[in-house]
Amino acid sequence: MKPVWRRIVAVALVTMICVVYLPALGASFQYDDFLVIVRDTRVQSFAAWCASMPGMRPLLKLSYAFNHELGGGVRGFRLLNIAIHAVNAVLVLWLLERLSRRHGLGERAALGVAGIAALVFALHPAQTEAVTYISGRSSALSALGALAALAAWLRGARWWAAVFFALAVATKEAAVVLPLAMLLWWATSPPAESATNARAWRSALPLLLVGVALGAALLAIAPFRELLAESLVRRSPWQNLLVQSEALPYLAGQLLRLHGMNADPDLPLPTALAPFVALRLAILAGLIASAIALRRRQGALAFGVLWFFIWLLPTHSLLPREDPANDRQLYLALVGPAWLLVICGWQLLRRLHLPHGAVTVLAAVTALIMSGALAQATWARNAAYRTEIAFWEATAALSPRKARVLNNLGHAYALACRDTEARRMFERAAALDPDDFRPRVNLHLLERGALFPEGERHCF
Repeated sequence: MKPVWRRIVAVALVTMICVVYLPALGASFQYDDFLVIVRDTRVQSFAAWCASMPGMRPLLKLSYAFNHELGGGVRGFRLLNIAIHAVNAVLVLWLLERLSRRHGLGERAALGVAGIAALVFALHPAQTEAVTYISGRSSALSALGALAALAAWLRGARWWAAVFFALAVATKEAAVVLPLAMLLWWATSPPAESATNARAWRSALPLLLVGVALGAALLAIAPFRELLAESLVRRSPWQNLLVQSEALPYLAGQLLRLHGMNADPDLPLPTALAPFVALRLAILAGLIASAIALRRRQGALAFGVLWFFIWLLPTHSLLPREDPANDRQLYLALVGPAWLLVICGWQLLRRLHLPHGAVTVLAAVTALIMSGALAQATWARNAAYRTEIAFWEATAALSPRKARVLNNLGHAYALACRDTEARRMFERAAALDPDDFRPRVNLHLLERGALFPEGERHCF
């Protein structure tokens, strides 16, 4: 395969990303953006960032400081997010082309399968929470480090792989599962490549050493220990496992639910092992166990399934989080199912014994239809980010009985000087969840004119 074709596919990927995401450049800051970007003095400049170190997620905060120093306002932040996503899509293309060839596809077919799967990764509307939502940058920037580490490892640049791994974890702690993803790459290899893969796995030793060092460094940071302690108080590990019976099926469904993206889904939180909860946990466990058992005979199937669960492991296992599920958790996990879907579709077409040209045309038409549907869904989802009110109104339409959503919508109304609507939302939120003090406090502060810092709200 001539390198020019790879470049053409890569350019097409970047172009499609620009088409669907650049119109959202002027959308407003949203929710957590105000807390971690707009008002956080530690990221307002390089000097402020340096003074705040050591701290959690230093590379992520450095990227925010970079944007502040560079200027450009909200557009500058989103432009960097889009650039990160575009680089990730090209890395996914390279990795999946290599993976497809390892599983028996010829050069042209491997590039085609990788290109379509990378297109799904690039254009799926679930990715908007890591691209258009500026605070979601942690997922995309961490994925950039993890993908670069995996690419370096496959090329034999073990120390570069270790460096990129460290940068990924310095962006978001969830990247610590990268060695498991590397193990999956090795464990699902065809038998003919076992010797090569064994050498590659031994070359991962620097990453394992870096992983141990990073784990010790995280535990040495007081804010991280406090966050860990707060998480363990929120729910017991057993209760959190029960919650995954709702969270994991929901996230799997988001892969197919193109117009159901929800920034704050209202999921039930099971507290007991009811029959339906037990059934779903048994199905999830059976799926994972089957994929592990079939890792040699059905390597592609095992890779697609286990990749999804590996990248969800930090947020969807025993360690509790406040939010059971968010779309941005799918950012890197989506790669495995996307590739599995495309390679299975290609193999199905080949089994129809059609002429090679007909198979190529059918694959191209399918790719065009799929990319069109994904682009339209992502374009529509990006429209929800145009203002904070639009963002929370779209969320409230999907989670109308979640107090936190209504409280946040009330906050957005208040910021826009729509006080009557803000009061109504705060009152509804307080009625839905009497234990949540935030709506009542916000209502009280709104009545006193003290809900926002001086000069932040401009009412005429």
